[in-house]
Amino acid sequence: MLPAVAEMQTNASSWSTALRTPQILCFALLVSTFIYGGLILSGMLPRGEDEALRWVLSGIGLFGAIASFAIPGMLWKNAPPIQAESRDEIDPDGQAMFRDAAPTRKVVTDPKAVRRTYTARRFTPFILSLALSEIPAIMGLMTWMTTSVPVAACLVLVAFSSTLIVLRFPFPKRWRADAEARVGALIPD
Repeated sequence: MLPAVAEMQTNASSWSTALRTPQILCFALLVSTFIYGGLILSGMLPRGEDEALRWVLSGIGLFGAIASFAIPGMLWKNAPPIQAESRDEIDPDGQAMFRDAAPTRKVVTDPKAVRRTYTARRFTPFILSLALSEIPAIMGLMTWMTTSVPVAACLVLVAFSSTLIVLRFPFPKRWRADAEARVGALIPD
């Protein structure tokens, strides 16, 4: 097993540590899109004159953007449910409707195991979504090198790709909320 994947699966002491590897990968792909934009702006790359490729490359970039939502979504939708033991505890934020009736909430008994299972199952769809989100930036760079499309048109593809990657950044709060919705119980830190 790769060291980064092994660490991600074993270190689930908090959401921040469990998401360290996905955050590094997201940041690395974001930097790569900025490098593509810098290469386009540098003026050092050779230009081509194949105008038929303009539409092909733009279509591939659009397909990659759409696939970055569809394919990981299908994988995540078909993932097996996360089984977790939970217990009922008194909800300190809840409001009692009757005397001697305190509101309760479900709380996971082993949060580390749930974090480990959740991040392991979500990792593949997440990586696929990032990789497919990078396709428009790569196609923008390829369009710049093979056609006479203006700089702005190529940079739009790079900016679109960067936006897709930023939208997918693995914030602990977002992943925790999704995990709690899937488990049906609160996951304490």
